Amino acid sequence: MTLKRWKILLKTAAAALLLAPASAGATTHSLNALVESVHQFLTQEYSRQNDARVEIRVSPPDPRLRLPQCTQPPQLTFPDGNRQGARVTVGVRCEGDSPWLVYLSAQVQLYRPILVLRQNLGKGERIGPEHLETQERDTAPLVRGYLLDESDALGKTASRPIRAGEVLLPSALETTKLVNKGDNVRIVSEYPGFAIAMSGTALKAGGEGERIPVRNNSSRRVVEGWVSAPGLVTLTP
Repeated sequence: MTLKRWKILLKTAAAALLLAPASAGATTHSLNALVESVHQFLTQEYSRQNDARVEIRVSPPDPRLRLPQCTQPPQLTFPDGNRQGARVTVGVRCEGDSPWLVYLSAQVQLYRPILVLRQNLGKGERIGPEHLETQERDTAPLVRGYLLDESDALGKTASRPIRAGEVLLPSALETTKLVNKGDNVRIVSEYPGFAIAMSGTALKAGGEGERIPVRNNSSRRVVEGWVSAPGLVTLTP
């Protein structure tokens, strides 16, 4: 079920609960307890994530809401199965004598030490240690990812201009090309105790560890190998 559908159901259920009269003498479920249960649920869920400092703010329900006292602990779930992003919805279901179901939304912040850019970087520029620093940032909105370790960025190039202070996204980086299409390369085929080298032509650009097709200049045969250094392609990874 889509999130839009859940929101429609949430509004419908909330309206029904607001309009339903409470039976005479019936006790109602504490709305504060409802908020606290959602807060505890989310804290437990997100605290499982390594090295994250978790901050959660649960939006309180409409104070006019009257829910019969649940005779057993309510069940809490993510109704759409999605717990990514800064804004999440939690379903709270009572299976007691007077069942009910409500949805509460919450703002989630997950602070981690991640890589940000120390100085402006132009498209195509290679990333060195002088460009990087670690800062604690809220990673919950970063659904496209982020980087924790400098080794994941060093030696790569910017695929677009990046400003100082920006979070370094994986999509903003590309492997530095050690071989360009049309380059003359040395093709090496390694065996236990010896190696055979031949000259070839790269048919595709590639960075370190990338697999590219190359043509043997003598036999004209096209094979695939792995870029291991500038101008060097090995036939074993």
